Amino acid sequence: MDTKNLKECEICGDDKDVNRHYGVVSCYGCKAFFRRSIFEKKRYNCKDGGRCSIRKSNRNKCRHCRFEKCLEAGMSEDSFRESHSYSSNTSKPASVIQSPINSPLCPVPSPRTLSTSSDTLINFLKLMTRSVVEAYDPKYENLNFEEIRKLPIGRHVSLSEGLKHPELVAPRVKINWKCERPAVSSELAFGWYQIFVVTADWARGIPQFRMLSCQDQERLFQLNFANISFPLLLYYFAKENLSFDKIPASNGGYVSPEMFESQVISGMLRKIIDIYYTHLIRPFMEVSYAIPDEEEVALAMTIMLFQFSEVLSNEGHVICKSYKEKLFSALFEYQLSKFPEKNDSERIQRYAQLLEMMQRVTKVWSIESDIHLILSTFDEMNIDGIPKDLLFNRFLTKTE
Repeated sequence: MDTKNLKECEICGDDKDVNRHYGVVSCYGCKAFFRRSIFEKKRYNCKDGGRCSIRKSNRNKCRHCRFEKCLEAGMSEDSFRESHSYSSNTSKPASVIQSPINSPLCPVPSPRTLSTSSDTLINFLKLMTRSVVEAYDPKYENLNFEEIRKLPIGRHVSLSEGLKHPELVAPRVKINWKCERPAVSSELAFGWYQIFVVTADWARGIPQFRMLSCQDQERLFQLNFANISFPLLLYYFAKENLSFDKIPASNGGYVSPEMFESQVISGMLRKIIDIYYTHLIRPFMEVSYAIPDEEEVALAMTIMLFQFSEVLSNEGHVICKSYKEKLFSALFEYQLSKFPEKNDSERIQRYAQLLEMMQRVTKVWSIESDIHLILSTFDEMNIDGIPKDLLFNRFLTKTE
């Protein structure tokens, strides 16, 4: 192998964070993918008969061919087991391994297992989120976008009624996040009605949200609807293990500046697309050791739904505060379980990156909301009712 190849991943050709993992020169992404595949006993299928070319730009599109290329390059289950065993037994001195910490002030779970409460919470959120994201009314299954656009929309439904009966806001059509064609401007508006239905169904699937009074539920949605809409999109990409090279609108379209005739509007859209890539998408794809999976994104979505609870009633704030503590603990414990070969410092670093991603979403949306407001003002995006109230809502103050 020449010097150049030593600087590139033998699996996908990436030149970032390249080292020798499991006997093969590879990037952290492919190393983590192989480790996760073996550790979780994954089995993949290829829709194209195993003929996919794996490069950095498309490495997440076919897990079967990516795994096969790992094997062809020389990675094996034996090399993984040996490395895993070595790191588990030599990462700490024998005296530390034989003397587990038993401090009432530091109840640290085993690096290999989750506490029962966190395991139950994570599995519930993962499966509930997956069920809601994939749910749709079968009678709308085969509609194309032109037919979907003609479906009735509840532009005058109140937020209180919409949270109780989301289907009054928009039909439960199957959301298609795949980027198959440039979107048209009307998709941006219709997509927000669809996203409200999904997020309302999802929030009502969480027992702690249902425990809140109707008024507190409305306040929480007014504060956090826009913030959880982007993690909802990230959840789909994490679940499908896809590359994030375009920003989906909905129903198979993707966002592009050419959607609008106005050069001013197109310029603003280019700005927000650049902000998304720079401050959200790229950091999401570059989180240490592995792209966040659906468990982590489901946890992050839930944390973001219950944030800013200080404006709720006292009872509502207590419910949210207690639940967030459990969510933060579960997210941290998951790092211990998911990365048993990493040391505490590396796990804490990744945990901090995930928390930072949540802050980034809130900050970026404050910029995007201004652009949406301008689009709506100049009739470039026809949004009324619940989505308009939620997207352009400003910070609330507490009322008794």
